[in-house]
Amino acid sequence: MKQYWLVLVLVLIGSIRIAATWQHFNATFDEPFHVACGVQWWAAKEYTRERQHPPLARILVGLGPYLAGVRPGGHGDSVAEGNFLLHERGHYWRHLALARAGTMPFFWLGCAAIWLLGRRLYGPNAGVAAVGVFSMLPPVLGHAGLATTDLAAMATFAWAVERAQAWMVSPTRMGVVWAGLAFGLAMAAKFSNLLFVALAVGLLVVIYRRGWPLVLSVALGLVVLSSTYRFAKEFPVDKPPNASAGIVDRIAGMRAFLWPAWVGIEEIRKHNREGHFSLLLGHVHVGGDWRFFPIALAVKTPLAALALFLLAWRRAAWLPVAMMLLLLAALLPVNINLGIRHALHLYVPLSLAAGWAIIHARRWLAVPLSAWLVVASALAHPDYISSFNEAARPEPSWFLAESDLDWGQDLASLVRLMDRRGIATCRLTYFGTADSNQLYPGRFRDVPRWEEASHGCVAVSVRILALTSRYAVQKGEGDPWHWIRQVPELERAGKSIVVYDVP
Repeated sequence: MKQYWLVLVLVLIGSIRIAATWQHFNATFDEPFHVACGVQWWAAKEYTRERQHPPLARILVGLGPYLAGVRPGGHGDSVAEGNFLLHERGHYWRHLALARAGTMPFFWLGCAAIWLLGRRLYGPNAGVAAVGVFSMLPPVLGHAGLATTDLAAMATFAWAVERAQAWMVSPTRMGVVWAGLAFGLAMAAKFSNLLFVALAVGLLVVIYRRGWPLVLSVALGLVVLSSTYRFAKEFPVDKPPNASAGIVDRIAGMRAFLWPAWVGIEEIRKHNREGHFSLLLGHVHVGGDWRFFPIALAVKTPLAALALFLLAWRRAAWLPVAMMLLLLAALLPVNINLGIRHALHLYVPLSLAAGWAIIHARRWLAVPLSAWLVVASALAHPDYISSFNEAARPEPSWFLAESDLDWGQDLASLVRLMDRRGIATCRLTYFGTADSNQLYPGRFRDVPRWEEASHGCVAVSVRILALTSRYAVQKGEGDPWHWIRQVPELERAGKSIVVYDVP
């Protein structure tokens, strides 16, 4: 019973830390998009704005604003629609907090899954320690506080693995049903879970040498996935329904219930083929770099947590170590290098292994590392999504500059800085989708980037200075921001906006 209370305390502390960020940061780059999709699901009873991601996370993100009376505005552009919904009736911060609250249940689900897995694998004390590690990781806390899909993908992955492992240990009919529900929610959270869950469960099948009944779980999972689309029946354009079709054709037509998901999978495959604009180790690339996720993991994870994981690697917690390496290997060829948020799944086995090390490693190692993790996590507050460990200092933007550092989250921090310094207006070049003029009327003007014509307060997003400038130099166009680099930084607003006082 003591362990249950400890887990609840850890989850409560983590939840309070997450909730404290809801109104500290303005909406990040992707959040208006997710809000628009979620509110459409509730209000219009359809899901058509974007197919690249399945509905589950957006359903919960849209619930709070919908219950608060927010309704679609009819904008064709999803970012414009999301901003309209957030600003509706002048309650931007309230609506944003309600949307972000929709991610909190996934944090609870992830903690529960890790507690159950850790307890079953290594005992209740190791389970508590694993939850402690998980609930203190800045990337987990940061993305648990945003109205996005990434934390939901990781949490449902953790639950799917936990349910599969529970069935392996004690095969029951009800266990097959629970696994089916978990598989379905994982698929409905993010399509990348199709790969991650298959790899993790496949590893469990090899270890426990059983698993055929879980095929029924997959079938049930597909029904759960379709339910998140409201069982919308959509036929391929080239094969419309045939009223006179025979029984075989009618049965084959059942795939129409999964066609919206198939369209989404095809879109994400296309996105992966085309790659994305990203930065790694001071070099801008379009497409994947196999080093991206190992380096992101190395600089975004507290060093104490990595050290605890390595202690487990050297000893007996080989199952989470093997799972971690398997998932990391699967990420190496990925072309969408947009941040550790796409690899949060790695923190499930990492937390399990680190939890084992806290309990079973030598005290003179485990205790200082645990204390270091607690301190590092506390110091990261509230800038969890832009937190880097000591290895990335003094300038993290040389390592990564996308959502790991600058996701457009610090407009509110910039205004607080301006108020503190008595700055009425500032020239701003901003990376993000938040409408700065609507959010803070009269506070910002554009920066004439390509000429040295700015004076007084100038603020520039780190991503623009780090990524856009380097890309221009790589193309031989010269650095458009060379003039401002001669001016000493006045201060940073949060972690992602550099403020200058140009003479």
